[in-house]
Amino acid sequence: MSSTAHKASAPKTVGVFVITVSDTRKPETDGSGDLLVRGFQAAGHHLVGRAIVPDEPLQVREKMLAVLGDEAVQAVVLNGGTGMSRR
Repeated sequence: MSSTAHKASAPKTVGVFVITVSDTRKPETDGSGDLLVRGFQAAGHHLVGRAIVPDEPLQVREKMLAVLGDEAVQAVVLNGGTGMSRR
């Protein structure tokens, strides 16, 4: 399939779930999450949901698995945190 045909058959919008990984952010202080949501919505995508998850690998994994089980979600975007490392 050519890239032109691939683009033509691709959905124009997707359901997006935004996860902010942070021990310090709250809904009212999650600027990066706000920016992502505004950008996706401006591009015409549907926000399925949003969450802030503590910077704990097991909790991030648990949230990811729950979100991936939602048929309305086609894209999951994670932001925040300080990268993959031990504390």
